[in-house]
Amino acid sequence: MGTHDVLRVKLRANEQDIINSRIRYCMIPFVKAICPVLDRKARTLEVAPPEGLLDLTTATPLRKPLSDEAKKEKLKELQEIRKREEEARQAQPSGEPAATAAAPKAAEPSSSGAARPRGAQKQPRQQRRGASVEEEAEGAASASEDADGDADEGGGEGEGAAAEAAPARVRRPGLRRQTGGLRLGRRRVASVKEEAVGNTGEAAADAGQA
Repeated sequence: MGTHDVLRVKLRANEQDIINSRIRYCMIPFVKAICPVLDRKARTLEVAPPEGLLDLTTATPLRKPLSDEAKKEKLKELQEIRKREEEARQAQPSGEPAATAAAPKAAEPSSSGAARPRGAQKQPRQQRRGASVEEEAEGAASASEDADGDADEGGGEGEGAAAEAAPARVRRPGLRRQTGGLRLGRRRVASVKEEAVGNTGEAAADAGQA
């Protein structure tokens, strides 16, 4: 229903009812919006659906059933596709051993070529380590020779040189305790400064009298 431009409905009504047009509707969804055409002799009712209804109900036309010839053609196509797939599967196992044999041969030169740079990289590192060890040994020997020479020159001179060479202990400036430290208040600092100034003045006066 709804797929044809015109629907033909067989009526189960009497001739009198058809003549008197008492049949106005039939069991079709869009009958109320149409103008039926009666055929009294054939006792049929032709119904035309309203405009736009077919576009809403059936966007795509109905497909016709396939004929026997079309079915046979499709079966042949499917059989050919299956044969091709089977031939491809049979050809793969025979070609795989040759491919696998060629793969290791191609991998051997690459692996040997990759191993050579690694060995070449390891050799310079070992040479550097040996050179550093030799330099440390030479430095230790020279230091021991210098120490022996200084000991032969004299104990006093060696002690003086060691005292001069020893770095002096320097306290951090933040740790020094000044007159204006945290423990002393501002008033205490001022009084300490005044006492220091008075003491210096008295000492100067005594020196002048003497």
